[in-house]
Amino acid sequence: AKGVAQRARQEAGELRDEAVEEAGELRDSAEKTGRKAGRRFERATQGPEAGDLPIKKYDSLTATEVNGKLSNLSADQLRTIEDYERRNRKRSTVLDRIDSLKQSA
Repeated sequence: AKGVAQRARQEAGELRDEAVEEAGELRDSAEKTGRKAGRRFERATQGPEAGDLPIKKYDSLTATEVNGKLSNLSADQLRTIEDYERRNRKRSTVLDRIDSLKQSA
């Protein structure tokens, strides 16, 4: 009976060790997946970068210069500029011009 009990404790200890190891691997995998999801979420919510804009050297242009280029843009391009402007520069003259162009379309 002692031998059976001892073997059972040994097997239980081995199973516990395996479970702890498996749990650690699952935790590591979940953390990695969470980090990837977080990076995707950040990219999705950050909006466009200056280099992605349909107007070259956008950040170096004055509001007047930007407004002069807006009428040549498609509706999608206007939305991209609007999103970028709202998240970054927040120039009311540019945003007002975009609203005006969207209403006349």
